[in-house]
Amino acid sequence: MQFETDIVLSKYDHSFFYEVDRLAKEADVLWFHMWDFNKPFGLINWRHYLEGKKILFNGQSAHEPGKVRHHLYEQGKLYNYYEDTPVQPVSFHANELVYKDTKWAPIYKPIHDEKYLPKKNKTLDGTLIIGQSPSTPFSKNTDMLIEVFNILKNKSYAIELDIIKNVSHQEVLRRKREWHIAFDNMHQDHEGSSGWESASMGIPTIVKLGKEELEALTEWGGGNPPPFINVQNEGELLRELEKLIIDRGLLKNKGIETREWLEKYHYEERIFNRWMEIIEETPVFNNIRATFDEHVLNSPLDLKWSTYKTRYHKVIWNIPQEKQIGRLTFLVSVFLIGMVRKLRRFSIMKLPLRAVDSFCWRTMNIVEKILRTK
Repeated sequence: MQFETDIVLSKYDHSFFYEVDRLAKEADVLWFHMWDFNKPFGLINWRHYLEGKKILFNGQSAHEPGKVRHHLYEQGKLYNYYEDTPVQPVSFHANELVYKDTKWAPIYKPIHDEKYLPKKNKTLDGTLIIGQSPSTPFSKNTDMLIEVFNILKNKSYAIELDIIKNVSHQEVLRRKREWHIAFDNMHQDHEGSSGWESASMGIPTIVKLGKEELEALTEWGGGNPPPFINVQNEGELLRELEKLIIDRGLLKNKGIETREWLEKYHYEERIFNRWMEIIEETPVFNNIRATFDEHVLNSPLDLKWSTYKTRYHKVIWNIPQEKQIGRLTFLVSVFLIGMVRKLRRFSIMKLPLRAVDSFCWRTMNIVEKILRTK
C-alpha cells in the first residue's frame, strides 16, 4: 500500500486520528521515528496497538537536548533502555547508535521520482545558487553558511543564497532543483534528509561527516566513499565552496558523481531490502506489561478506539474508580458532540464534515484535560 500524501497529526486538530487508528490496527509493523511510544499522542495511546506486531524505534538524536529520553542519556541510563524487550532500535546515522543493539538503517529517498531527478539542461554559466533547507536553522549552521556566503559575495563572485524555510515539502523540492551547490549541516556529524534530497538531484552537497558515519556509508557503498563533500570547519567550507564556484567543470563532474553513487548504491530496492532484513530479525511484540513504563501502565486515562461504519467515530473511555467525579463531565461532552452532529444534518448552512470532526475532537481533548486534573 502506498500513499501520495502524509497524514499530518496535531494534538489539537483530531480530524485524521481515525485514519491513523485504522492503519495502526491493520499494520504488521509499526516503526516509530523519534517518538516515544510510551507516550500517548493526542487521542492515540500507542500501547493499545503493539500486541502481535513487530516494533521498531528510530531513537536517533537522543544525545541532543530536548529529544526523546535525553534526560536518560544525561544520566547514563539510556543504553540499556530496551534490554529484554522485543523492540528493535534503529538509527539512520552510525554516530547515533545510542541504544543497546541498535542497527543502522539507510535513509530512504525515492531517487527515481521525477521530483528527485536532476534538472535537465541546468546551466552552470552565470549566477550560481547555493542553497540550504534546514529543518531547524539554529542547529544546522545556517548562520555560518551566511557568513561564508557574504565573504565569497564580497569577492564579486556571481552567486545567490537560497535558505528555504516555512514552505511545503513540494515547494522545497521544486526550489532545490534550481540549486547548483547544497549545504546540509556541520552540527550533527552526519548528513540529514535534506542532504540526500540534493544528492539525488545531482547537486554537489557539503556536509560534515564524523568517523562513524563516514565508515558506515563507505561500507554501504562497497568501499567507495559517500558522494558528499566532507568539511570539518568553517575554513574548509569556505575553501570547498570557492573551488566549486571557480571551477565549473569540477562542479559539473561532482554533480554527476553524486547522482551516480546513489543510483549504484542507494536506490530504493536495496534500501528496502536492508529494512526488510531488520524487520525479519525483529521478534513479535507480545509482552506489553513487561515493556512499558510504570507511569504509562497506571495512567489515569486509558483510551481505546473503534469506528462506526459511517465516517463518524466512537471513543470508548476506561476511567478508573478514583475518577468518578469526571464521569458527569464526560457524559455531558458526549451529549454535546452528538447534538452538534445532529444539528448539522438539519442546518441550512452545512458545515464541512472535517470542521465538525475537528470541533468534536477538540471538545474531547478539553474533556481529557479536565479528567486528568480531577
